Amino acid sequence: MGQTTQKTVKVPLSVSGATADSLHCSKKIFSTSIYQGQARLRSAATLTLYQDDALAKRQYRAGRILQPIAPIVSLAGIALSYVALKGKSGTHSGYYEGQLVTADYTVRSRPKLAAGLGLFMAGIALVEFSNELVAKSARGYNLRHKGRLTSTDCPTFYFEITPSGNIGLVGLF
Repeated sequence: MGQTTQKTVKVPLSVSGATADSLHCSKKIFSTSIYQGQARLRSAATLTLYQDDALAKRQYRAGRILQPIAPIVSLAGIALSYVALKGKSGTHSGYYEGQLVTADYTVRSRPKLAAGLGLFMAGIALVEFSNELVAKSARGYNLRHKGRLTSTDCPTFYFEITPSGNIGLVGLF
């Protein structure tokens, strides 16, 4: 009788193309930290590292400038929304069925509320934009420092017969 041989395909989950001087980022809520290896880089060390890379330096500085501004814009939006919702109280006196009636009311400004919500959303967008600028500076530095990506750095996909005997897509990362 014929024997079948089973071919096993080992697919690595990731290929580490990072070298010792590659940078990677760790995003937090209000800030992004840049790491080289396991060490966190301070701002002055990062700027020294970006000395020869004008684009990465400009993106990093812009991101760092926007980081303290963004929460302030969000807080201003919250304060303006609070003022709009609080409104101004007023009274109106009038006659109703022959009697003098005083009515208390509150005037709330919809444009102020819309502006406050807009400022809050703009502050959140600024936080994300500043974090993305810092991360983009590190990615750009890695790309320019390491050079162009080679075919071994990119994932490769194949349509082939899988080890279970089915036809499927196999990816090499």
